[in-house]
Amino acid sequence: MIKNKELSEDIILKLCKKAGIKSISNDSYDKIREIIDFKLDNILSLSIMLKNNDSTPRGTFMVKDLKKSLNLLDYNIIENNEV
Repeated sequence: MIKNKELSEDIILKLCKKAGIKSISNDSYDKIREIIDFKLDNILSLSIMLKNNDSTPRGTFMVKDLKKSLNLLDYNIIENNEV
């Protein structure tokens, strides 16, 4: 679970601005933290499950493991060179 100080208001505001949001209310920060925590837990749980069922298990969690999980959860991944 994300603790209040681990994801500061400044970081949340930067993420929102990157998404095109100019400002957010003060009571939104905790709800945003909850949503991020929930989504991140789902992504990592699936990643671990897929890794444990991998035919060639290895000890290192790789970017390709994360990308596979995100694709299965219907998150659209765009590489920097694709923009």
